[in-house]
Amino acid sequence: MNTIPPFERARPGHADARAALQTLRDILRFAVSRFEGAGLAYGHGTDNARDEAAWLLLWSLHLPPDELDEWLDCRLTAPEIDAALALIERRCSERVPAAWLTGEAWLRGLRFRSDPRALVPRSLIAEALDESLGDELADWLRDWLPEWLATPQAPGAPGDAPGWPARVLDLCTGGGSLAVFAALRFPQAEVMGSDVDEAALALAAENLELHGLSDRVELV
Repeated sequence: MNTIPPFERARPGHADARAALQTLRDILRFAVSRFEGAGLAYGHGTDNARDEAAWLLLWSLHLPPDELDEWLDCRLTAPEIDAALALIERRCSERVPAAWLTGEAWLRGLRFRSDPRALVPRSLIAEALDESLGDELADWLRDWLPEWLATPQAPGAPGDAPGWPARVLDLCTGGGSLAVFAALRFPQAEVMGSDVDEAALALAAENLELHGLSDRVELV
């Protein structure tokens, strides 16, 4: 039985791309093609190739993470292009999470330091601890969360109000992201982050300092 061989799609390398790429838009398109071709997995702050590429490129260029559109047609310098291509190559060849390449992760609008000492911050609990969601919390999230956590509360409500926790334990705190969210959501509660890994606790301490919560959260 005759078979038709699959079409071999283009696989541009960095040497081929270097001379053709000039603007941020050019490199963004190239990065998305490389990420899709490499079959990368996402889920550490982004869920698709374009957002992942935009995050890495804006970080590489020292630009705010939410200002992609206004810079898309700007021409990049040769050193900027080289740095961007090197970052793209590491993401594809080493499969290193973007958060570890940049040293930072974003969760519900908060920035955290991130490296191999702990998993990249991501949790459905963080969604519930984000006051800005208010009544938009999904019903499926309410179904498995305790009532005091799933029920939106008025900003600034005292920690001793009915249904509010007096103490919060973030077990296996890792980099401390949920302990940070808990301390911000429940300002009157005693918050503790616990982990068996000293390296993870050191990272958590850095994140507490980053958010000005070193005196609010105990790490054990």
